[in-house]
Amino acid sequence: MSTDQFIARSKDELNKKLNDTRLHTLKLPIKLQVSCQGWLPTGWTLEAQGEKSNFLFRINGEKINSLLLSFDKKTKSTNYYFEHSSTLTTNSPHLLLEISSSKQIPQHILKLEATDRSSPIHLLQLVRNDLPLHSKEITHSWVITSGFDEMNLLRQDAATTNSLNQLDQDTGRTNFESRIWDLRDDIQKAFQTISSPLFSEWIVNHAIKEYELLAEVNEHPSTRLPRSLEYDQRPFGVNLIGYASSVIGIGEDLRTCREALESIGIPTATIDVPTRTTSKELREQARTEADRLAPYAINLVCMTAEEHARIFLELGYAIFSERYNIGYWPWELGNWPEPWNRLFGLVDEIWASSRHTYQSIQQELTHRPQPKLTYCPLSISPITPLTPEQKAKARNNHGLPPEAMLMICSFDGRSSFFRKNPWGTIEAFLAAFPKDKGADVGLVIKTIHTSVDTSEWNKLKELIKNDDRILVIDSALDRDELIQLYGCCDVQVSLHRAEGFGRILAECLLLGLDVVATNHSGNTDFCRGQHAHPVDYDLTDVQDGDYPYHHNQQWAEPCCSNAAEILRDIYTKRSTQQYAQTTERQATIRSYQKQLFTDSLAKFYGNQLKAIWNQSRNKTAEELNLRWSRKECLYGIEEADP
Repeated sequence: MSTDQFIARSKDELNKKLNDTRLHTLKLPIKLQVSCQGWLPTGWTLEAQGEKSNFLFRINGEKINSLLLSFDKKTKSTNYYFEHSSTLTTNSPHLLLEISSSKQIPQHILKLEATDRSSPIHLLQLVRNDLPLHSKEITHSWVITSGFDEMNLLRQDAATTNSLNQLDQDTGRTNFESRIWDLRDDIQKAFQTISSPLFSEWIVNHAIKEYELLAEVNEHPSTRLPRSLEYDQRPFGVNLIGYASSVIGIGEDLRTCREALESIGIPTATIDVPTRTTSKELREQARTEADRLAPYAINLVCMTAEEHARIFLELGYAIFSERYNIGYWPWELGNWPEPWNRLFGLVDEIWASSRHTYQSIQQELTHRPQPKLTYCPLSISPITPLTPEQKAKARNNHGLPPEAMLMICSFDGRSSFFRKNPWGTIEAFLAAFPKDKGADVGLVIKTIHTSVDTSEWNKLKELIKNDDRILVIDSALDRDELIQLYGCCDVQVSLHRAEGFGRILAECLLLGLDVVATNHSGNTDFCRGQHAHPVDYDLTDVQDGDYPYHHNQQWAEPCCSNAAEILRDIYTKRSTQQYAQTTERQATIRSYQKQLFTDSLAKFYGNQLKAIWNQSRNKTAEELNLRWSRKECLYGIEEADP
């Protein structure tokens, strides 16, 4: 048995070489040596002609079971799917594929193609670590009892549903029947043994009524995938998907995108998703009214890559198929998480909100033609510095000292105490203004969701309890209230260890505050000019438990003594009454407005989106090689006859 060798820098390049090899002339078993440069296939689809067979597939010696996707009785053409284990990484890109058949019957391989998509089960393992999906049996049981209800994608995905139809070698029953047996003590008591003919009778006469999805898994995959408009039938516009109503920074990302697009006449639709599990009503709408929820040709998903995967699982193919999908994915650390490489297969393009994020993703996409990566900074809804009267009113509303130079440190507990590093701000404040020196200063700590890490929050409260100049506001405020709070202060201090973009810093610059911030990561794109005061830092290793995906990551350890020196200098300068009114400072604010306001960035967004549209209009999803064409959702198998 000879071994054919292939070297490829992308899925498309490899598949072209495989198709040019005339695989149908090769006899089983066959061996293929594949060297992937900077990417890794996640699975394979195989089309064979002949009687149905159980193909044996090995990757680097590891046995992988085949999933039968469809069988055409007329042509005797069979489609199979094989998926790698999640342990393969781009650090070991050499693959030895061995394909054989368990039956000694004639088999001709018509087509073998690599795919870089992730199956729903692998996505589940990534985004739902609360589920013990460490065995096939447990996974199937969860899919049957909960998964089909909680996640549209599971019932629409051919590989997932057909895996339930496969024979369990231990029981001689299908995986579906075997798991029902395991789950039902009453069934075991009634029929004694799983091989009982009476159990077979019950499956036929009763199980389909009790388990409606049993009928679904026996249908052709294309009948489970909701019909929707094709890409070339869709109008130009953007479907925005994210936390549209949540008072969190990433929710504001979506809202400012919508504001910018609507200001230049680009139509939008919004799918507002919760930070936790989507509602049954929304999942039902995604199955039955996808074209109403997401009518336009382009999806813009304003969420983390991991949350994008969760929403993809919960809402299903119909919201994402036959559309150009963009992930507006934030990330704070210098290296893109290795487990998230599989998520590149969710999108046609990624927008990076800062050069820092762009560089972390670009490192992983160097040898990948897809997805496209675009630097696309976030915008800020127009705000202006508060008048003296507004500042006085806001301070009074929050019980803040009327005359003191106020510094503010703001963070969300869900964004990690360790990354936001409020202790650094407190240390710098105390070093700059010892309590016995009499400086008229105060530090406001604005936070929310501190219950995420009560241990660290208690440590922080212990640190500040003896200094009445440090005031804590631990509550949710709407955007207008937040802007009033920030605007009534004089200095914003962020001694963060890493930022993806730094929305609060940008807002405070626009409000005329001096911003004292670590000179590292996303905020360096705009923390320039007279109001910005960069703080020195050293790079340190991210420790286990301090942040997700810490392995091989570094972030900044800001120099608190440098920050203290800057704060003292600002205090001295702000002691002069003319400080905030200088022509130079007003010009600086205008420069920030030009860089950050939504109306300034709207044209940039519009140009990006119109370029996509102009290159793709009147073409099909398959012609454009879009990530989620209907054919790709079906693993390339043909539609069922109407």
